[in-house]
Amino acid sequence: MNILREFFTDPVLFFSFTGLAILIAMGIFYTWFFIKKAADAEEALAAASSNSQRQHENRSNGR
Repeated sequence: MNILREFFTDPVLFFSFTGLAILIAMGIFYTWFFIKKAADAEEALAAASSNSQRQHENRSNGR
């Protein structure tokens, strides 16, 4: 319990670990954000490619 009391009474320890916690949380958020955006972009690209291929087939068949 002495470590916990020192953590809350010493501003250097408190702000250092608070800053680290914020940086880790931001890193986790941005990792999730970029992975999600990349997956969404990949799905949109696949859908656009599929749609483009369908239009090309329709033109080739004379429709």
